[in-house]
Amino acid sequence: MDASEDLRELEGSVELTNDWESDDLDFSSDFEVDNLQVEEGTDNFKSQESIHANCVDRETFEKEKQAWKEAMEEMSQRFSRATSMLDSMKSIALRDQERIEELERENREIMQYKETFTRLQQQIEGLNTLLYESNEESASYRQKINELKDRVAELEDKLYGPTNYYYQEFLKCQDEIESLTKECDSYKNQLHQVKDIMRDMIIEKEKGPTQEDLLREREKFAKQVSALERRIEQLQEENEKLQAK
Repeated sequence: MDASEDLRELEGSVELTNDWESDDLDFSSDFEVDNLQVEEGTDNFKSQESIHANCVDRETFEKEKQAWKEAMEEMSQRFSRATSMLDSMKSIALRDQERIEELERENREIMQYKETFTRLQQQIEGLNTLLYESNEESASYRQKINELKDRVAELEDKLYGPTNYYYQEFLKCQDEIESLTKECDSYKNQLHQVKDIMRDMIIEKEKGPTQEDLLREREKFAKQVSALERRIEQLQEENEKLQAK
């Protein structure tokens, strides 16, 4: 629900809570008081039809006086009701203003949540890219290991040659394969760590590696890959020398 819908609900609630009508603010009465004039400090009444107070008998005077008092009392009551309604309207307006401020605060919080969500999505996309690249590099290592295994199989065929040289080379290749297998397992563990980081990012949403941490991990990973590739190249060169002999 947005701010405009909340405001419409508040307006509807205000209309329901007001149990007064516009007629309560009408100060007109069933009698006309415009034709009466009160002289300050006296009880003399004059009409605009030039009827002198001395020409009015006492009974009529008392009736008019009583009617005037009743009219004033009714006007006072209506004024009191109007004042009460005005206070009620002020209270409602104050509550509406507080509700508007609360909605504005909620809107600001929503905007902050949106910014946080966008930032976390960008970090997750970066981790997905890193994971994809790591999978590609891991596949490359598996291919190289398979090539070395094929080379070992070829050396095994030559193991029973005229000399024991090939057997020694076979042992060296086995050691290299074991070393490469350990390094490959290490990179697999690193891939699992990256997956764990992504899982923590999705669960906690506010925690996770910064861009600098990702860059450092990527550089570290690249160095390890470069060292392994150099070692594999050295091993291939040694194998080529063996084949040349």
